Amino acid sequence: MLRIETGTVDQEVYFDGENSGLSGFTVTRARNGAAAATMTTPTVTEVGALLPNIYSLLLDEDMILGAGNVTEHMVFYITAAGMPPKLVEIELFSSASADVTAIKAKTDLLAFTSGNVDSNIVKVAGGADIGGVGTGGQLYGE
Repeated sequence: MLRIETGTVDQEVYFDGENSGLSGFTVTRARNGAAAATMTTPTVTEVGALLPNIYSLLLDEDMILGAGNVTEHMVFYITAAGMPPKLVEIELFSSASADVTAIKAKTDLLAFTSGNVDSNIVKVAGGADIGGVGTGGQLYGE
């Protein structure tokens, strides 16, 4: 599956149109469990004579991750007269260090909550329990 960094709007995906000279493409997209939406102006181009029947779709709409997400699955359903429907999938991702830190924090949280917790519970902002403090002062899960 093709991985594209969030905010990138100049990448293309390729698909086999099974016929040459197609036009009038409709592209419907869905991302991260949201309702499907039709692309407003899909840019679909036939690659050329060296790759007959192969088309590219410019990915230039809805290419920013949702707040707090570091990866999302996205699907494109492509139709045109004279071609069976095509399905193309990508993964949007973020490589920003803040997002990587957020993933590590979530992983650490799971490690804390899955371990043994004594009566000295450590609280985070909002009051969520993340784990216990051992007799030596170390957090469980470290």
